[in-house]
Amino acid sequence: DSATILQWRPETDDTGSLALGDGTKDMDVKVFLNASTKYALFDVGNSYLTLEDVDLRLGDNDELQFGDGAAGSGGDVRMAWNSSKLVMLPLVDDTGYLAIGDGTTDMDVWITLGNATKYVLFDAGNDYLTLSNVNLRVANILTSASPTAGVLYMVAGTRAVHVS
Repeated sequence: DSATILQWRPETDDTGSLALGDGTKDMDVKVFLNASTKYALFDVGNSYLTLEDVDLRLGDNDELQFGDGAAGSGGDVRMAWNSSKLVMLPLVDDTGYLAIGDGTTDMDVWITLGNATKYVLFDAGNDYLTLSNVNLRVANILTSASPTAGVLYMVAGTRAVHVS
């Protein structure tokens, strides 16, 4: 390729590695992307990968993986876009949960449904749930407090109140 200035290639595919440093004596690596204000920085001293004014693009079926998990498992949790939805899966079924906030430092959750006037808002600062221009539909609910499927009850202590 006439546009290639520098290229490293192994004799055999997928062998060896390129190491900068040895774990004791290391250096940062900064790659500029079209401007001095746009770069990817591997910051050794702080153990960060910083993307400054640069987007991280993941294609269909590419994954973000969190946790160490078992070898080859994809981590403890993985997230991927599958061409139609964002999917988050744990390594082991029915483990963990998605937490937004920690009970001290929290944020609202706003889900828009079709247009800006239709939304669900979980307001952490005011302790309320808002349903704006949307309907609450409870289908096939069946608990000890609401013995009739499809009927919504509000439970206060041990007393269930029918809501119609």
